[in-house]
Amino acid sequence: MGDEGATTRLLYWDPREDLGRPFLNILIEPLAARCMRPVRTVLLGLCASMAFLSGSAAAAATTCQLSSSYATTTLMLPSGAPNLLWTWGRGSTAPIAAIGCSAIYGNLWSLTSGSGAVTMAVTPALVTTINLSQMTGNGSILGYPEVVYGYKPFGRYETTQASGLVFPMAVNNVPNLWLMTTYTSQITDASLPMDFSYDLWLTQDYKPAQMRKGDIELMIWLYHQDLSPSGKLLPSQSFSTPAWINGRLQNATFDVYAADPTLPNHTSELITFALRETSAPVAANGGLAKAAIGFNLRALLTQMTNVLGTQFGWSRASISSDYLNGLEIGDEFEADKGRAQLGWTLSHYCVVAPKTSLPPTQANAGAFVCP
Repeated sequence: MGDEGATTRLLYWDPREDLGRPFLNILIEPLAARCMRPVRTVLLGLCASMAFLSGSAAAAATTCQLSSSYATTTLMLPSGAPNLLWTWGRGSTAPIAAIGCSAIYGNLWSLTSGSGAVTMAVTPALVTTINLSQMTGNGSILGYPEVVYGYKPFGRYETTQASGLVFPMAVNNVPNLWLMTTYTSQITDASLPMDFSYDLWLTQDYKPAQMRKGDIELMIWLYHQDLSPSGKLLPSQSFSTPAWINGRLQNATFDVYAADPTLPNHTSELITFALRETSAPVAANGGLAKAAIGFNLRALLTQMTNVLGTQFGWSRASISSDYLNGLEIGDEFEADKGRAQLGWTLSHYCVVAPKTSLPPTQANAGAFVCP
């Protein structure tokens, strides 16, 4: 799509239908001239194209090119895009909705029963609302509504990607990327366990269908409430790294948690970097509920490698040849008395790749802003 006859599709999945038999109401609305203004490299962009995909569907046919300067790649919709709405009900078979080069996904992967829904609306900010009750699931974490760019091993889903930013990508080939996002967590229940986080999958195989022993899940918790990461806190591994927080360059401190990879039936290793809000570690609550924030992806991957090497004796060379499958951001949640009422807004989301390898300074803060 991309001509004057292009349409948007508003997808609705009725949770009252049986799992595996989603009922879709598709409403058609013309795009008309809303895509006429220039946009810098839109990866999650309605003006590029939009498609409804499920299963291992191929990505939408769209143009996703990095700018010639390889400076800023936008992962969110451009300002002025028309409203869009998706709704997911119970179960894990709901489709992924692709927009341009990225996709949004309700991802209620552990929910087995319940009522209510997850809605994700583009306004043009991405507004996610979770309103579920009478929930049961296969585990404590019930879902992870998210934005996906790249390749997602579970379901073998792949978005269309910019030619200069293609995943899976070997860890040692990850360029000097800064992940920049502006988000707000909205939580009405102060006792609801949740986290808002990046979720990165690193695998030994290229485009795997599932994880296996020796693979790695790296979570970067930006905010969490009434929830502690899996595994154990490793006090000696806590670290600080330069970060952009609300327009200022400062050191951000992360606490590090890791599960024991030697445990029986341990499939992949889980490492969690939990952002601190204060100078002291807080096990159950921490991070920033609202922020414009950016981190250097390569620096975090290097820190992950150091943790696995020093703590568990993993080969650094082996980790550097693993594949980073893509970029995922969203929120995990549990149930509080069978209910979950929360949400989040993602108003900016982009990747910045500076031309220089010199450390950033406050003087060039303008280069580290999503358009």
